[in-house]
Amino acid sequence: MYAIAKSGGKQFKIEQNSKVRVPTLKAAVGDTVRLDSILLLSHGDTVAVGAPFVEGAYAEAHVVRHGRAAKIRIIKYKRRKNYRRTIGHRQGYTELLIDAIMEQGAAAAVEEPKEAQSAEVETAEAGEAKPRRSRRKSAEASEGETPAPAE
Repeated sequence: MYAIAKSGGKQFKIEQNSKVRVPTLKAAVGDTVRLDSILLLSHGDTVAVGAPFVEGAYAEAHVVRHGRAAKIRIIKYKRRKNYRRTIGHRQGYTELLIDAIMEQGAAAAVEEPKEAQSAEVETAEAGEAKPRRSRRKSAEASEGETPAPAE
């Protein structure tokens, strides 16, 4: 089971017992965080896609640590003008450990296609096939002719 969650304007693929780095959250180390913005939820062969979010689905995680990513160097340079500027940036992040992905309201949406598929399989196994209509027979019937009964 995995999900696509949105946090801090970015999207992340999350799975149970996996670590993910999201933009800095205001939570202390050890606190439990709830990610409500689940865009997609996959469980086995079934996939629930939200519009924009999957209703009732959320992920629970706890904060492992806060940190800052590697430095990015921004260099500005203009030739023949003695203009050189160097700027650095380090993006802050919060590392989360995903405890559970819950699909309360999404369970019904995910299960419906399975029930429909199983009903089609049962009718196919029972040998109940829909009779096929021939275009030729329907054209003859519309002209007023009655088709001869099959013997």
